[in-house]
Amino acid sequence: MRENKLVARDAVCMYCGQQAVVMVAEGKEYTEAELNKIATMDCTCAGAEDEKKIESKKTDAQDAIEMILAKKNKKTVAQVMLAAVDGMARDRIKKVSINIDGETTCSMYQKGGKIIVESRRTEVEYSDGEAAE
Repeated sequence: MRENKLVARDAVCMYCGQQAVVMVAEGKEYTEAELNKIATMDCTCAGAEDEKKIESKKTDAQDAIEMILAKKNKKTVAQVMLAAVDGMARDRIKKVSINIDGETTCSMYQKGGKIIVESRRTEVEYSDGEAAE
């Protein structure tokens, strides 16, 4: 059985610039941005703490999208919703709503500090406005 070894790499917090030593898997290449992201997630500055909350909101929303739309086999809709998660978690997008088939709508919005994902099916009745004889 092969043991995964860790090696120390230098990185900095993306928010406060504090230098850190992060432990990463030996043999795997990491970009400077990836190393800095790891250091940021370990930092306790205000910016890093905010980023951790954003990442948690994103993970929860991504899981909800996968759970709700995977069972409906709506991959294209899921991709659109997943693309909007970062913007919503960072308060750049307020709401995303997609009408899937005229009767089903998938929406994503923030409520109580969380990203809510929902799918609603409505009964649609059509009329041309003329009275039936």
